[in-house]
Amino acid sequence: MATDIKTIKLYIEEQRRYHDELTLANITARAKIITYTGAVLALLAFLYVGALDSRKTVAQKLFIPQQLYGKLFYYFGLFAVLYALGKLIHGSRPSGIWTVAVESKDVSTVETMSEESYLIKLKNDYEVARKSNIQQYDRRQTALGDSFYPMLMGAIILIVLRYFQ
Repeated sequence: MATDIKTIKLYIEEQRRYHDELTLANITARAKIITYTGAVLALLAFLYVGALDSRKTVAQKLFIPQQLYGKLFYYFGLFAVLYALGKLIHGSRPSGIWTVAVESKDVSTVETMSEESYLIKLKNDYEVARKSNIQQYDRRQTALGDSFYPMLMGAIILIVLRYFQ
């Protein structure tokens, strides 16, 4: 029995370390999403600051090029930036609570459990928390991955069209 408990304790320690790493990675992904969303909004505000000028035509306000290839690049760049913004907003929405292994409802039952049964329960709780939390992290990480290159390409295209046409 002693080696079984020792093995379970080692396994729980590894799960705890993984849970801490996943929690830090999730916090980092949330911070990146907020930063990228702010960057896209700042870019759009920077590019379209002159859109409120009533002396300009709509094409001038929105800096839409006259050539067909310029229009194609413009709409592609705008679509890419708006797509990235949509993916980031979708990735930032809350989808549930971050699960932890030891919850306050467990405190009353701990006193009646043996060491081995408590360790097994804790090990199983860590597994449930990992499965729940990895889904939230994966959703955020997918949103970051899907939005980064469209955001970058769209920003470059729109800035070039705005200031170098």
